[in-house]
Amino acid sequence: MEKRTILSYGKKIIDKYEIIKRSTTLKWLKANIR
Repeated sequence: MEKRTILSYGKKIIDKYEIIKRSTTLKWLKANIR
């Protein structure tokens, strides 16, 4: 039970990190295009 909770919590953090990484990459690309 605890292990499953930790895994799902870790997945949420990874998902948030991926979203942040994607948005920052897009901003960086847009800045470079200009």
